[in-house]
Amino acid sequence: MEKDLIKLKEMFLNREDIDQDDIDQINEWENALRDNKDFEAWQNHGITQSIVKQLKDFYRDTVYYLGTVESISEVDRIKLWSKQDAIKFILSYMTKDVKGEFKQISDEIKKAIEINNN
Repeated sequence: MEKDLIKLKEMFLNREDIDQDDIDQINEWENALRDNKDFEAWQNHGITQSIVKQLKDFYRDTVYYLGTVESISEVDRIKLWSKQDAIKFILSYMTKDVKGEFKQISDEIKKAIEINNN
């Protein structure tokens, strides 16, 4: 989550029309997000966990599809990559262990590839 907060901050702070009020507002938002206990409870909520599972399944299936289907157009490939980037960003806020989640997804993809190659 830390790297994503930094990226998000940089996106806003690199605007040409940024002023000190904007910077202060971003810092205030960031601190509130980090300190909010409700945020942690939201991450652990059943609905959030259900959404996380759906996002992980979609991400896994997309990686597998991109890696196995040769006939996909470049436009569709770029759209799927964009969706993957969005999922990574969302998961960085919805899960506590993003690296662990993507390790699990990677393992599932490897397993699916092994099954299809046998």
